Amino acid sequence: MLGPAPAAEEEDFDAFAHAPPFRARRNPARMWTIAALVAAALMLAATVAVSIWGVPRLGAGFAMTGQAAGTALRIDGRGSRQEMASGNALLTVSGRIWNPTDRVQPVPPIRAELRDAGGRPVYSWSIAPPVTQLQPSQSATFNAAEVDVPAGATQLHLAFGRAV
Repeated sequence: MLGPAPAAEEEDFDAFAHAPPFRARRNPARMWTIAALVAAALMLAATVAVSIWGVPRLGAGFAMTGQAAGTALRIDGRGSRQEMASGNALLTVSGRIWNPTDRVQPVPPIRAELRDAGGRPVYSWSIAPPVTQLQPSQSATFNAAEVDVPAGATQLHLAFGRAV
């Protein structure tokens, strides 16, 4: 009795030959090289962006509004950082003092304080008042500048009194 005929085998088939892998082997050195090239490209792009548009400001700058302790005067102000041609950082502060009362108020020195993200003071200085006194409902503007203030400061706090 003859059974089904065996399937025809290929002539060059070798049952003991090494089978090729089903997936390519990973090359960790190649992956790290690609990651390093991507990181270098991102750093180069950031450097070009800073050289074209300058160092980014801290959000929209520093800003604060409030009532001064121990006086009826109110104060609000804004600060912004700029890099000078010499490479030093310049912090400019401008603001307004106003008298909401119906009496003449003396204007004490302005205390400017820079604080870090946690609210801790990192730098403070005194700004001379623009006027010695304010009439009822009168206001006065002030401007000041400081060079090389700490870079870690993110908040500006203005009050009346001397810097510590």
